[in-house]
Amino acid sequence: MKNVLQNWVSVETSIAKAPFIELFLDFDGTIAPIESTPDRVLLPAGVRKILISLHKTGKCRVGIISGRALSDILQMVNLKGFYYAGNHGFEIAGPNLKFRYKLAKEQNESLQELFNELQESVGGISGVLIEDKRYSLSIHYRLVNPLEAAYVRKVVKESASNYPGLKLTKGKMVLELRPKVEWNKGDAVETIRESFSTKGLPIYVGDDKTDEDVFRKFSKGITVRVGRSEVSAARYYVNSHAQVYAMLGRILMILRRPR
Repeated sequence: MKNVLQNWVSVETSIAKAPFIELFLDFDGTIAPIESTPDRVLLPAGVRKILISLHKTGKCRVGIISGRALSDILQMVNLKGFYYAGNHGFEIAGPNLKFRYKLAKEQNESLQELFNELQESVGGISGVLIEDKRYSLSIHYRLVNPLEAAYVRKVVKESASNYPGLKLTKGKMVLELRPKVEWNKGDAVETIRESFSTKGLPIYVGDDKTDEDVFRKFSKGITVRVGRSEVSAARYYVNSHAQVYAMLGRILMILRRPR
């Protein structure tokens, strides 16, 4: 992997040649710093300003792709004219676009049952936060005593094994449970792109394992991982949120140039 800012010449050339940019961004850990609990996360004012400016150039379509519920990410970003995918792509909204992945609804009952079970088994442990996002569950344990964190992971894994229609994935101090279907963030981004009358240059920036599905889809686009990893499918990486913001600023400068 190469640092995108240190190899900017080739990236800049690709962006400058493109008719327009399709910019897709993960939310938590990418454009918004991770906090101790999900409700404490805020989109920094500087990033919001850059995103608005990118959209106003008329040369950039912006999509926010998140594991959060669609209603949650819509409220947190709240920018008109943008595309949004929540629940790892099971819910999508945007200009002239509304989508719900039908097969995900079939597991709603199982998710609710498991939510109730986990509330009973680990919900009372200090620091545990279980999010019911309708199409998925998130079990956060960032604030859990390290001695108890292993127990929480064990219980969640054992409980999830009783629901063959669900799959368990791991994030940064969070466990995700969602329907075991052939659908992911990469498919969601493709669905959004299919709504465009013409195609531009896809750029995707993400920091989590669930973003790898998009990195693989866009092997010919510009894919950027927050944090270097030898096993990532992304072509480039940045070291920090600050470098994500710097990259967005550079893209804005290119799009503002007269053509």
